[in-house]
Amino acid sequence: MATTLDQYLEGKTPKGFRAVPHYFEDGDYVSFYFSDGRCYAKRVDELLTAYYSEETGELVGCKIKGVALLLRTLKEDFAVVVGAVAAGLDMATWARPILQAAARQEIAKTGT
Repeated sequence: MATTLDQYLEGKTPKGFRAVPHYFEDGDYVSFYFSDGRCYAKRVDELLTAYYSEETGELVGCKIKGVALLLRTLKEDFAVVVGAVAAGLDMATWARPILQAAARQEIAKTGT
């Protein structure tokens, strides 16, 4: 059994890039890269971080926070969120009112 990353990777070859969103439950966020390559992060607002190509400056990915609440609120329309981010729409403009309304509903239900 490998005890270091070098040992684990020994003899393995990369499978290549696939544009697939990944959900991280511990942080309640989705990270999604549309293309590979070196990039830098730019925080757009408290919900969205955008990743831009170091080479071209084009949007290549994003990190969306507060996913559990978005999923409960938007249900199957969550794909619209990722699509809107990919199209360059600012989440603060349209997602914040949705999240605030959902948070008020949660507080009303639970009392916390």
